[in-house]
Amino acid sequence: MRDFEALLTGSAEAHGHLCPGQVVGVRMAMLGCRLIGMDDPTSHDQIKKLIVYVEMDRCAGDAVAYVTGAKLGRRSLKFADYGIMATTFVNLETDRAYRVISTEEARDLAAHYAPEVVGKYQQQLEAYKRMPDSVLFRVQEVEVTLSEFDLPGPTRRKVACSRCGQIVRDHREVVQNGDNLCKPCAHGSYFKDPKEITWPDMNWTPSGSRQEAADSRQKEVACEQKIELGEAERRGHGDAARQKLGKNHLYVIDLAEDEIHENAAAVIMATALAGDGVSWKDGPKEGKINLLAETNGLLSVNTASLAAFNMVDEVMCATLHNHSLVKKGDLVAGTRAIPLVMKRAPVERAAAIAKQNGSVLSVRPLHRARVGLVITGNEVYHGLIQDRFAPVLTEKVEALGSEVVALDFAPDDAEVISRVIGSQLDRGCDLLLLSGGMSVDPDDVTRNGIRLAGAAEMNYGAAVLPGSMFLVAYLGEVPLLGVPACGLYHRITVLDLVLPRILAGERIGKAELAFLGHGGLCQDCPECTYPHCSFGKGA
Repeated sequence: MRDFEALLTGSAEAHGHLCPGQVVGVRMAMLGCRLIGMDDPTSHDQIKKLIVYVEMDRCAGDAVAYVTGAKLGRRSLKFADYGIMATTFVNLETDRAYRVISTEEARDLAAHYAPEVVGKYQQQLEAYKRMPDSVLFRVQEVEVTLSEFDLPGPTRRKVACSRCGQIVRDHREVVQNGDNLCKPCAHGSYFKDPKEITWPDMNWTPSGSRQEAADSRQKEVACEQKIELGEAERRGHGDAARQKLGKNHLYVIDLAEDEIHENAAAVIMATALAGDGVSWKDGPKEGKINLLAETNGLLSVNTASLAAFNMVDEVMCATLHNHSLVKKGDLVAGTRAIPLVMKRAPVERAAAIAKQNGSVLSVRPLHRARVGLVITGNEVYHGLIQDRFAPVLTEKVEALGSEVVALDFAPDDAEVISRVIGSQLDRGCDLLLLSGGMSVDPDDVTRNGIRLAGAAEMNYGAAVLPGSMFLVAYLGEVPLLGVPACGLYHRITVLDLVLPRILAGERIGKAELAFLGHGGLCQDCPECTYPHCSFGKGA
């Protein structure tokens, strides 16, 4: 099968324009063909084995027809006017059939997957390209009854609908009380016994990136073996305790093949949610597992995956805020299966969503940086005023486990500042903090000095108060942070939001500084309670 971009280009040309429905339709067809084992549906040997049922007359229907090569005139494309964004793919050789359904939550999650794109239409167009299959679709394995009247070839039968008189071809009539009715009159349905399933490569994306599922079945089986009658006594609900609570009946759970107990479900979900630096210990309790930090560091939460996970029915996960500093053993998240017994398929789908791009949760240890401080300004350099910046910056650096190995003062001279930066790099500094000279005054030349030093990437301005004149630049892989004067007058500023992320290995650019705006307003409380407040919690 051709790659995604080639199929999308061809489909858009055939359809007449590129739109979000085209993206959904192309990906829907690619998934359906994979499920029924057809890698080249338009080839001569496969095209006769495929029948496709389309349930909507929208843009996605054209895309499905283009990718599969199914056509109404060839009788390989069937249209069921249900108004549902779904398509069923049938392999006539194997009798396997799968119904692929576009999820409604995909539209709601578009802003999470393409936050930088302006405009709802364009945002959906880009987001639907990026979402994994597990977010964009649900899949049901269905039974589709086919007869000789469903197959390609000449018309084999004609009858008139007893209600409307319309001619119905190829045994499409529905007999009710001895009358032949057309489907529009009788509202017949072509599938039965839908069963939602999971499938291999649930997190496949057009870019080709895949995250193979970690095998949690061994833990699940061990957990299920513990779910016995004796567990009631362990929870303190033995016969005597039950009677005291007015519980006079004991119920035994008999799980169906497609059902799962809350504790086994919790194991599957916790294993999928926990990435590097996150673990859980002890067994699940009443369907709940707490996830803990394995090390000191910065918590990273994939908020788009978390939202998609929580949109799956009957599962949940609650976390600390993204970019929270945590210590080893801290509680970072909790997950649970909501009912006592639930269907297995939604649990496994939620787990697949959680594993996309690695996992929902991880804790990244902070790098022990060799920090250089450059204090700029004629007043300090010439001894007219005493420097107060170095002690403030040193305290923040050391609080995060790094050390200041170089401290230099420079006048308001771009060339001198450039030479000092080069000197600190030669002395082995791998992170530089520069104070002063960040405003718009003509004699504030620190930014020019950073440019002269060779910074190829420089972003000036952050959507944070205090700290709007903050600067982030890079000399190769070495970050340079320009700290504005607000760092002297406010206990917490933009530096406290960015520095931990830098030390955790994140590269901060324009987008990261822009997203700080949500929650980036400090309220200047009389008694500062940071980090136990809203400041910096929106990014």
